[in-house]
Amino acid sequence: MGLLPSPIKVWWYKLKGARIGPGVSIGLCSIISANSMEIDADTSIGMFSYISSAGVKIGKRTAIRSFIAIEAQEVIIGNDVTISEMALIRTLVPSPKSQIVIHDRVHIFPFSIIDPSRKVEIGEESSVGYDTYIFTHGAYKSKLDGYPVEFGEVHIGKRVWIPSRVFIMPSVRIGDDAVVGSGALVNRDIPSGALAVGVPAKVIKTKEQYVIRYSDEEKLDMLTDILDEFCQHLQDYARVAWQRESGGEYPLWRVSVPKIQKSFELELIVSASSATTNRASVVLESVPAEMQRSWNLDGKVWFSIGSRCCSEYLDDLGEELREFFRRYGLYFARP
Repeated sequence: MGLLPSPIKVWWYKLKGARIGPGVSIGLCSIISANSMEIDADTSIGMFSYISSAGVKIGKRTAIRSFIAIEAQEVIIGNDVTISEMALIRTLVPSPKSQIVIHDRVHIFPFSIIDPSRKVEIGEESSVGYDTYIFTHGAYKSKLDGYPVEFGEVHIGKRVWIPSRVFIMPSVRIGDDAVVGSGALVNRDIPSGALAVGVPAKVIKTKEQYVIRYSDEEKLDMLTDILDEFCQHLQDYARVAWQRESGGEYPLWRVSVPKIQKSFELELIVSASSATTNRASVVLESVPAEMQRSWNLDGKVWFSIGSRCCSEYLDDLGEELREFFRRYGLYFARP
């Protein structure tokens, strides 16, 4: 089965009752073993990867890369998730309580090990850094001889930054927007917004003590620099030409691709009311839901910093920009 081409695998899984959306690809020697399976559009599974579960549900545009093993009683993975090469998500103690839940826009980096013997839940836009370990089961020596044995769920909130080589013990909760120092041992709860470091990890600052608050003017300046860098990145790697025009109220970038004789325009604006229909727009403020729907129907490319979301349709420039924004911790929900 693993050696079959992706289209035949997809056809076979559908024949067995799986619900698989368009654009899904399953790489060479990769296999999914599940009683029920649902994979949404444009998700990819790389080579030599294995998923085993009673129930698998994977959202849109998720990338499960090569040499990955995922094994749990229930596997739920959201939209735009990235699970990088050599990550291992495997139940050490099989149980009906085994569950891995990964919400939208999470990135699990290479060589991470996650043990979902009990439920592990990772909130949207959180990261699990290189060589990080998350365990819900801790035991080796005999409980009868007085040694500790523990099972406990691990819950990681939204927008949590877990960098490289962090060890998270069973029964730990990490609140939204928390940051954990590299090399930390987390054996107790970390509150929302806190900065925790050390072995064992201790809170050294609250969010209010270390997060800088910028004005809208400062944010516009930073976004201008980011978009300049983005266009230069395109010039360096895609041989495009670009220029920024600053004569109007807000800056405008013109990007031309001589190879395909195509050009793009990108504007940075404060309010959605200033947007131009035929340009890609980066909007500092929130975009009202009704305007979002209208823009999506029109096929407009847009990014809203305030709403933390972007257009459903992204052209080549939009796809590249969405990926580039991640360098600066800017993530965007996408329908």
